[in-house]
Amino acid sequence: MCSTLISELFIAFSQEVSVPPKISLRAGDAIDDYAMPTQFEHEQDQISDDYFENYHWGISYLDPESWRHYLPFLFRYALHKRKENSIVIDALLNSLRPPDRLPARLASLSIEQEKAVREAIEYLAFEENSIHTELACIVLEEWWLPNAIYRQA
Repeated sequence: MCSTLISELFIAFSQEVSVPPKISLRAGDAIDDYAMPTQFEHEQDQISDDYFENYHWGISYLDPESWRHYLPFLFRYALHKRKENSIVIDALLNSLRPPDRLPARLASLSIEQEKAVREAIEYLAFEENSIHTELACIVLEEWWLPNAIYRQA
């Protein structure tokens, strides 16, 4: 199930994954530290567990396109580490909560992307070994389920 969800996410976000992000997590993290953001560099911005763990604060500063670029990678990390406490998973889930931003991130997803994201959040919420149930359920109720609290029809 987990590998199927990850495959669906990468298929849904294949266009976004194929190009480097405008804002890297490293650049977003620099902004969070009140420093000048850095340009994307393939060597320094290689996606890995260490990269996410070092630059997770950057998620809040991503523009919609960059956020969509990182989503499948972040979910792959989250689904694999669902049994562990992780500030990366908390940052990911919080990035999926309303209110939406301007320009919109949540509303920028295609129907296929929304479906893949919702299924991944549901897995984090309801898989018996996940320790992220509480936050994932809140995220679902606020935006991702039908008749969600903060989502307009």
